[in-house]
Amino acid sequence: MLVPDGVLDAANRVRVALTDAYKRFRQLGDTSATDDRTGEELRAFLLHMWDEITQMQAVMRKDLGVGSGVPAPSERPGAYRPPGA
Repeated sequence: MLVPDGVLDAANRVRVALTDAYKRFRQLGDTSATDDRTGEELRAFLLHMWDEITQMQAVMRKDLGVGSGVPAPSERPGAYRPPGA
């Protein structure tokens, strides 16, 4: 399968960030007590991940010819608000 550079770059950014998220979750499991600061840092990181995934989707849609490469307003960075935020 041939993957355009823009799509591959976006997918790699998400892959690297998800690997980092997995490592952070593992570290949380290794601690005996929950640190609120660490939990907040992880939450902020995961919200950032949402933005990276949204950008990746936009690049992929553009490559397929079904989008402009710009996320829809409801999917733009910062638009996602998790429950309780």
